[in-house]
Amino acid sequence: MYLITLKIQEARSKLHPNKPGKVYLSIVEREPMSDGTVRSQHRSVNIGISVPKGAHFRDLREELLPYVYNTYLIIDKLRNSGAPFNVDDVSERLKSVIANDRLDTRIAEDFIWDTDVATLKKDLIPFFRYKKVGSKYAVYEETDMKPESLPELFSLLSRKMLSEGRESTSDSYKSTANSLKRFLGDEDVPLTDVNHNFIEDYAGWLKDNGVADSTQSFYLRTLRAGISHAVKEGIAVFDKDMFRNVNTKVSLDIAGNENACLSRETLLKIANLDLSKSENLDLARDMFMFGFYCRGMELTDIMALTTGNLNGDVLKYRRRGNGKEITLRLDSRALAILKKYYYCPLKFFEQLKN
Repeated sequence: MYLITLKIQEARSKLHPNKPGKVYLSIVEREPMSDGTVRSQHRSVNIGISVPKGAHFRDLREELLPYVYNTYLIIDKLRNSGAPFNVDDVSERLKSVIANDRLDTRIAEDFIWDTDVATLKKDLIPFFRYKKVGSKYAVYEETDMKPESLPELFSLLSRKMLSEGRESTSDSYKSTANSLKRFLGDEDVPLTDVNHNFIEDYAGWLKDNGVADSTQSFYLRTLRAGISHAVKEGIAVFDKDMFRNVNTKVSLDIAGNENACLSRETLLKIANLDLSKSENLDLARDMFMFGFYCRGMELTDIMALTTGNLNGDVLKYRRRGNGKEITLRLDSRALAILKKYYYCPLKFFEQLKN
């Protein structure tokens, strides 16, 4: 599954505050894994368009949409070729089309976007017409709101989130629905029988089947969030105390260390390790230390960063978990990590996406 979106990167020059920004087209390849999670690979392409400060996609619609359209055509052509391909093939072909001035700037009047080829971020959805049969943006309707079992409820929520352009949340609900199906097997449990005991049994099943602690936490947190959303939207009714005494957090069991904390000496050893022979290990260490220097910034928040979050030595971002906005000043060690990547913060953030 491919996702296409556009991002405007505003200039951050203090000397030239009115310097135009740039537009990047982002291509995301999503691959379902055997454990129910989804692995994503991102590639960004500078499409060579300068934009004034404060501009929005709506203001540049005629200029930007052909790039989205051509990316769709590239993916569709690769799919129809029957040969295997990945996100790198898509991005390289798009770069070639742009460099050789072969961009098809006129969108066919009868063109209808097929979401089996690729999907779009929410802000781009209104600009295209969609294939009605099997369209992922048209599958959720009010008549769907009659789930009879928990897997059906989460499948419904997955479709609902996708119809709103919330692909990541949709994937989470879909993965949880698949996990619930494996837990239930052939048993058909109605929603009215889903209670505290059911939640405890599911949590126990996850643990007994060797599911990693982090994945257990993912499923249980998504289950609780989905149930809360269903109650709020009036889709279903559940007891308020269903999750009492059910731990949805990741528990680290490290012998001899109840707090599971790394010592100052250990952190210094990690920071000073010579990993020059392994670019991947070097980047992984830098990501870990960057999160530590940023007051325990979570990996999901680091992965969501762009240079737009950085203004000089001040980093501003919104936590993906609770939506809280965080502003912090980067110290010399965090800045040194950014400067390490060819003295350009963009390189660090692009490395994370890739």
